[in-house]
Amino acid sequence: MRQEKIDGIGTLLGGEYDEISVDGICKLKGNAKAKKVEIDGLFKGKGSLEADFISFDGLTRQYKDIRAKEIKVEGVLKLRGASLYADHLDCDGVLVCTDEVNADHVNLNGLCSLSRLYGDQIHIQHQADAMTQGKLPKAARLFSRFYFGRPFSISHSLVDTIECTHLKASGLKSDVIRANHLTLSNGCEVDVIYCDGDLSIDDTCQVKKIIKNQQQVTLSSVKTDKSNKENTEMSNDNMTKILENYKNSKITIDEARTMLEAFVSAHDKKTSSGGTSQAGAADWPDDESLRVAVYRGRTLLKKGDPDMRDVTLKLDGDAANVECAGNLTCRTVELKATAGGNITCETIDGNVTCGGN
Repeated sequence: MRQEKIDGIGTLLGGEYDEISVDGICKLKGNAKAKKVEIDGLFKGKGSLEADFISFDGLTRQYKDIRAKEIKVEGVLKLRGASLYADHLDCDGVLVCTDEVNADHVNLNGLCSLSRLYGDQIHIQHQADAMTQGKLPKAARLFSRFYFGRPFSISHSLVDTIECTHLKASGLKSDVIRANHLTLSNGCEVDVIYCDGDLSIDDTCQVKKIIKNQQQVTLSSVKTDKSNKENTEMSNDNMTKILENYKNSKITIDEARTMLEAFVSAHDKKTSSGGTSQAGAADWPDDESLRVAVYRGRTLLKKGDPDMRDVTLKLDGDAANVECAGNLTCRTVELKATAGGNITCETIDGNVTCGGN
């Protein structure tokens, strides 16, 4: 098989190669397959790329799938409408993918913005200086979201959905994580975690909901349980003091009865109201659906209300289970989406119900 080396400006046609080396500006016009591919410069791939080993050190824009046994990213790799498949993936630069990244062993030590990440062993270590190390153009840094076609952040690595066996992450922001063993640290932000094995989350992380062994646990509920326990202990202490004062003849039995009745009444009132005044109760099931509530004053607006016609919920990511009384705009409907008004999306992979168009 032949070797192809582009040193300067050139075009790479599809076919089979032994080695492909790019040091300059290159455009791939067909599907290429090689044992080894090394890219250092500006590369634009209009065809698929398959190899045993691929290294990206420069700026690469890929519009067809990439498949390799080993992939190393030290520059910027952007996949638009394409997926990446590998046995081993190492990234010390910037990796952006609007579709799927699937690798058995993943090490992301730079910056990433991925739609879906699947693997066995995944390690994510956020590094803000990967923008400069990856030789990203200054204009792309200023307008990163328009340049990449996906939300991009310097403060966090962004992955919409992660499914793996083992995940260790630092500085990660994610919508949904499904992992058998999970360790989060250094300011991770996650909406929902499904974990059946070991779970470790430090105090700097924010997690809205945890489902472990099919049982729902949230960080807020943990705080609430702690608060309830403290309130119960305080209640027991106060009741004990009242009884001790009666035993020591400091108060009469009528005074003790009056104090106990007043204390129990106040405690029951606080418990029934949750300690706060509620604007309105919603009779929604406690499931995994995402719901956004809109109130006019203290009245909860529902589907069909005229005021909801002007309310639109816009999701930057995909809609898994979303119920919206107004209009809904998202990228992909993965499982189920319900709206009282119109639904605007690119792809429907699930069930859609709406009261409009």
